[in-house]
Formats: sequence, structure tokens, C-alpha cells
Amino acid sequence: MKTNKESQILKRENGSLSVFNYTDYRSFLIDWHNEKKRQKPSWTLGVWSKKINAQSPATLTMILKGQREPSLDLARRIFDSMVLKANEREYMINLVRLKKVKDDPCLVALIIERLAESQGSKDFWIMDHEQFLLISNWYFYAIRQLTKLDYFKEDPIWISENLQFKVTPKEVTEAINIMLDQGFLIRDENKRLRVLQSNLATPNDRASEGLKRYHEQTLEHAKISLREVELHQREISGVCFPVKMESLPLAKELIRKFQKDLCQLISTEEGDAVYQLEVAMYPIHIKQELL
Repeated sequence: MKTNKESQILKRENGSLSVFNYTDYRSFLIDWHNEKKRQKPSWTLGVWSKKINAQSPATLTMILKGQREPSLDLARRIFDSMVLKANEREYMINLVRLKKVKDDPCLVALIIERLAESQGSKDFWIMDHEQFLLISNWYFYAIRQLTKLDYFKEDPIWISENLQFKVTPKEVTEAINIMLDQGFLIRDENKRLRVLQSNLATPNDRASEGLKRYHEQTLEHAKISLREVELHQREISGVCFPVKMESLPLAKELIRKFQKDLCQLISTEEGDAVYQLEVAMYPIHIKQELL
């Protein structure tokens, strides 16, 4: 029977680490384990192994290091030990399944459909690292969002001139061809560029070189916008405050939830601008007559 203190710890853990912010089950296991150790120093892989009836702590160690995938039975015991809700547990189990059937495109499609249902989103697509590296320059995402606007022109010069930051027509053409080849853009029956999946996610929630490069570029644009974009067209603000390190997972979840809620509230294909949000919001494109 759990003590009142242990129940409070578990409540804080599962409240500060949302499974739905993860597209790789291993990342969630690692973050959950580290959070558990911070809040309960006596927690070890050995203790966890006993709770799930694993043969030895080496089993969990190999799973966390990516040296093996758990069986579905072991995965269920692991997630049961974490006191997850039924829908959270099922979401994680599907992420485990996804790792196991990555070479079977039919099963992958079925599992991603289930993951989308868990997220409450019909548009859910997991990229691998190679795909993300291909499109990790900021303008890939800007072009992709531009195609949603009703006045979009598939003209590399027009696109180049209508983006707030420098990108050449040649780079635009290459970006469109890569996104078509990788399936990030398609052509409809009228040959117009369209976005098939709206929400993209990387398969591992830990920083990759592609992610670092992408955020370096967008943060540099935020700095430029601070000087060059009119105040009414941007929002760049900050606050400095003291925190406990154990609160950081909750802070990250709240920021991610805000980003998701904001996009769902104001994103529209009838828009006249494309914006980037890095907890600094600034325009990437604005319709010419509004300038």
C-alpha cells in the first residue's frame, strides 16, 4: 500500500510529465525515471526492476539505453508501475508497437492512426531523424504554411520576396522538391501544392542536430525582429523568476500546451500572414497590402 507521501509524489510526476508530449516511449521512461529519482532519492533501477518483476536491473538499463526493445508484456508491466491512466498507457504501448513494426508500412500506418486518435488529432505524423535533417531549415516550414493561404503562388521568386527573412528562389525550389519527395507536401487534383498532415513530430524528444539548427535560425530571426518589425506586428517578452528544478517538467508541459492551444485557436487557412512562435512571436510573411 502506498504511503500518502508516495501518492503525492506520483501525482506530481504524472501531472508534470504528459505522455502526449512524447513521440518516443524511451524518452518518456528516461524523464520519468529521472524525475522519480529527484523526488525520491531511494529510487533506483533495481527498485523499479523488482516492481515490474524484471530478471535484473540490466533489463531496464538496456531498454533506457536503446539496446533492446521490451516485449509488449514487459512494456505493460513497466507502464502499469508508473500509475498511468488507461489512455496514457495505451498511447505508450502503441509507441512501443511502432518501434517493433517500423519495417511494415501497413502496421505503421495503423498504429499512427491510433496515436492520432489518442492525441485527439487527425493530422499526426512522426518523422524520423533523417527526414527532419532534410527539412530542418526554417524556410521549409514557412513555405509549407504559405501553401495553406488562398492567395499562395507556386512561384519561387514570389515566395522568396514574400518571406520576411532571406531565402533564394533556388533554395525555395529545392525545398519544395524535397518536401514533395518526402511527402510533406502533395499536389491535389488541380496540381496545387497541399499539406497532407498538419502536425509533425520527431520520433525522439531529445535534442538532435536538426532541431538545434532549426531553433538557432528561428531564435536569430527573433533577435532581428526585435529591431526591424513594428511593435504591433510582434510579441517578444520575457519574465525572470526563481523556481525549483523539480518544477521544470511542469513548466515545459505548460509551455507546450500553450503552443498547442494557441495554434488550435487562431491558426486558419483563411489567414493573411504566417508566424513563428518561439515564446517570441514574429512574422515570417505578411500580405503585401497589409504592410
